[in-house]
Amino acid sequence: MRDKTEYSACPPPYKVERIGEHSAKVSFVENAVEIKTESGSRWEADEYSLTVVYTANLEERVNSNLSAWFQRAKDASAVESTPTI
Repeated sequence: MRDKTEYSACPPPYKVERIGEHSAKVSFVENAVEIKTESGSRWEADEYSLTVVYTANLEERVNSNLSAWFQRAKDASAVESTPTI
């Protein structure tokens, strides 16, 4: 899934969030832009995420092959956004 997301600080390139006992959401960001306002600044970025089976070494696997995981999230986003009749 791809979303335009706002952050209060510069977002990390990816994060892994455990969902329940057996799943995890892996999120990636690109095109992070700082937006300055009168009250401070915020960040906006394109966020891509996918849900995968959780394993104890998931974060290590993502970190060791970041570009492949990021492409997988982008590909999943393209499939989700394809209109159907």
